[in-house]
Amino acid sequence: LKSGLIRSQSTVIKLQAELLEIKSNQLESVHSTVKTAVQDTVQAEIKSYSKAVSKTAPVLTEENLKKVVQNAVSEEDRSRNVLIFGLKESDEEKLCDKVDVIFQQID
Repeated sequence: LKSGLIRSQSTVIKLQAELLEIKSNQLESVHSTVKTAVQDTVQAEIKSYSKAVSKTAPVLTEENLKKVVQNAVSEEDRSRNVLIFGLKESDEEKLCDKVDVIFQQID
């Protein structure tokens, strides 16, 4: 009876060792698959990033900046804009005449 029990326990131990080895192999396989997938993804992203970075951007020089500012100023010359607060309006009035009167009062 004891020898049968010992044989059974020995078989159980042997099977557990085999199972442990199989699980270790599976874990190693998953580890290498994940490592390869991550490595491939990182390399692909680094390539696409370096490709985007390598494209030359226009250089902002003092001349270019002056041209941009001059174009913006010439398009929207605010020195000609006048705001008159408190001027009442009606639908059929001549706004130009009212503004002329106000400017004459200012002079």
